[in-house]
Amino acid sequence: MTIPASADLGVLSIRTAVGPPAVYAVLCGLTNLGINETISTSETFVRDCDTPNRPGGRKIRNQGYSCTITASGQDNIDLYETYADALGVRQVYQIDLREDDGSDTGASMGLLTVTGIMTARNRSISDESPGTLEVTFEAETVPVWVPVT
Repeated sequence: MTIPASADLGVLSIRTAVGPPAVYAVLCGLTNLGINETISTSETFVRDCDTPNRPGGRKIRNQGYSCTITASGQDNIDLYETYADALGVRQVYQIDLREDDGSDTGASMGLLTVTGIMTARNRSISDESPGTLEVTFEAETVPVWVPVT
């Protein structure tokens, strides 16, 4: 039987020093990740020259690629300045996709690296439960996937 290999968790990091070697800081507390990749398109309708009185066929043209990454979890006040410095600034981010192998850290399946801008940082503070944080990144590059070999 064959089953798909699926990540059980993702660890999001921000580059803090170019290096070499580059240094990344884990954005501790963010436990839920979403990666949404889309292609922007335009459409036109082209009539067949042999049947010009019939509706044209739809033609789709790719206009561009976009990627939005969202992450949410528990707020970490120790990283307040890291988030404040990153908001609206071009940064390099890495997502280490991991599988649950029974260890404390999980086994890395590979790294997804992307350059983008943090466009939103939403905090929720409550006296009933720990604070939460949600951040949104708009990618400027196509994410680069490097699987663990």
